[in-house]
Amino acid sequence: MGAGRPRERSVVGLLGSGSGLGVSALVPADDGWVSLASEGGHVSFAPKNKDELHVLEYAWRRYPHVSAERLLSGSGLELIHAALTAQAKRRSPGLSAEEITRLALAGECAICAHTWSCSAR
Repeated sequence: MGAGRPRERSVVGLLGSGSGLGVSALVPADDGWVSLASEGGHVSFAPKNKDELHVLEYAWRRYPHVSAERLLSGSGLELIHAALTAQAKRRSPGLSAEEITRLALAGECAICAHTWSCSAR
């Protein structure tokens, strides 16, 4: 993520999305590395624009706490798609994350493409 050059023997951040959002770090220690346990994916989602605010408000209808993990995962992609479909005043077809991805990458669905652009920010 971002630009710049790697620093020798510096902390390495680790992120991985899938069924949830894994967040960790590797810290240099002696001749090796120490991995840090973390629940970083549980941090509250902070919207940066009106689309993301709409997604948050939509998600709040279902969940009292909306974490980064809630949105940066397969089920999160589905939730973002449902929110953007509702925002467009259309009925959600209930697409899976795989279907949303396929349609977005093929350029076959504008809402799927918008979903992908929102999830990539």
